[in-house]
Amino acid sequence: MPEEEKTPNAPLNFTGLPKVTPGEDFSEDYANNFTFEFTPWDFKIIFGQTDQMSGQSNNINWHTSITLPWGVAKILSRVLLLNVVAGEMQLGPIHIPPIVMPPPPMEPTGEMDTPKVRTLYEFHKRLYGSLAGMVMPPEDLDPPSPTDAPKPPA
Repeated sequence: MPEEEKTPNAPLNFTGLPKVTPGEDFSEDYANNFTFEFTPWDFKIIFGQTDQMSGQSNNINWHTSITLPWGVAKILSRVLLLNVVAGEMQLGPIHIPPIVMPPPPMEPTGEMDTPKVRTLYEFHKRLYGSLAGMVMPPEDLDPPSPTDAPKPPA
């Protein structure tokens, strides 16, 4: 089998999956906003687009949702991260305008300052730092195990 022609600017494919062939009901949309819903069984991503024609600030036209089992959501999170890191390696840092930067994580206090919540907070801080342009290898973004959770302040 002849080797495929490689170009320096070709998109990187780490999935090892065959080429995607769209079906008859395939649709392609644009989204610049997202939100989530979840149950113990699955995870839903809801996509939308800012609607500037409405005259209302922060009006989002929510148009598409995709529901995934938790295992697929976990795999998707890793594949997304890997592709963003590969894209930054190929194209340079992705800059997020301050106006759309999400707020930093809030440090847990009081009754909310449990080992699990503290672990999630520390992980969220590292992820948030990566939005500001700090390049982190994917292994640095592995969530710590609950046994490695930092102890809450006394």
